Amino acid sequence: MPVFAPHTPRSALAVLSGTMILSLGAWGVSDGISFAAAAAVPAVVQTPAAAKVVEISTSTVRDIIALLPQTDRFDLLLYNSGVGKDLAGPGYYIVLAPQNNYFDYLAPGTISHLTRQEAKELARNHVRESLPEGVTVLKEYRGANGVVYVIDTVLMPPQ
Repeated sequence: MPVFAPHTPRSALAVLSGTMILSLGAWGVSDGISFAAAAAVPAVVQTPAAAKVVEISTSTVRDIIALLPQTDRFDLLLYNSGVGKDLAGPGYYIVLAPQNNYFDYLAPGTISHLTRQEAKELARNHVRESLPEGVTVLKEYRGANGVVYVIDTVLMPPQ
């Protein structure tokens, strides 16, 4: 029985028997279960034993973040702050995308009470020129215009 990620169209992502399938552009069958996919990105299959780096070379870093179920909350921050539009354009971006559960370590209301400008500063604080020391990378995704590192913390801007 497939388990679909919340807030992600079924055509974009499916988790089937422990295998995450990011597929855009074809119909597929895994373990006898068929699923539909949208257009534009080649299929990438991830299993727990797969390498830490995933190539999704035709997708932008913005597209990658939008497709990953473990970065839904960061995706929402990018959307609400307006920073997401920039990440879809040309350039080379290094994006440090916090995994969803790390937002829970922030004080209640920290994110929900941000002004648009504060949200923009927080989102931009996750777009870097290099990977800072002391940040644990959980997964790395390489796209057409940069790289997305799924990390274990929310990087709050300096006060």
